[in-house]
Amino acid sequence: MTFSDLGSLGGFISGIAVAITLIYLALQIRQSSQIARASIRQAIVDNEIAYITPRSTDPTVRTAFRKASAH
Repeated sequence: MTFSDLGSLGGFISGIAVAITLIYLALQIRQSSQIARASIRQAIVDNEIAYITPRSTDPTVRTAFRKASAH
């Protein structure tokens, strides 16, 4: 094998390594965006629970909401 052959082989192997790295990074970005969306959904649900909880646990607030929805 000559140096030219070794250079060509090195170029081929590095090209494959770059392709594998790009595929890996694409999968990581996809997973990261799914995690970010799930975190946002969880935050929205947490805020809704924090908003609803006083209505259902505090008798004064519960009575006020019952009176307000009766009208």
